[in-house]
Amino acid sequence: MEQNTDCQKAIYCAFLGKAANAQIAKSKKANMVDCPYVTYYEPQGDQIYAFFTIPENHRWWLSMLEEQPELLGLEAVRVGFMDPLIHKGPSSPWSRGETKPVMDRTPCDCFCPECGQYQKNCEGCPATKAYSVRLE
Repeated sequence: MEQNTDCQKAIYCAFLGKAANAQIAKSKKANMVDCPYVTYYEPQGDQIYAFFTIPENHRWWLSMLEEQPELLGLEAVRVGFMDPLIHKGPSSPWSRGETKPVMDRTPCDCFCPECGQYQKNCEGCPATKAYSVRLE
């Protein structure tokens, strides 16, 4: 599996989201293209098709969105985790070590310090100023 500069193993996830309508699905793309974990994100009608490359210890994050799709402003979310078919899977800004902690809010419009997972299961979004040292 691919590794980023923090030496965390990367895992790959296919994501299918359902928005209330096509306009909402399309509006989500403007934010999500800046997500450090997105490798592909494309709305088609009221559906959103995406691929994420995330740290192995963040599997809970995408799984949580299946239970709480409203966190992304969606009606439903399905995710599927996979091993790459080839030696190196798709890369994301995070897995390439390109993410800088400069934003106040996450690209998906969350504020890390207000999240119940922050500093418990999550060190924060690596694109935000709230990002802290990886939890062990």
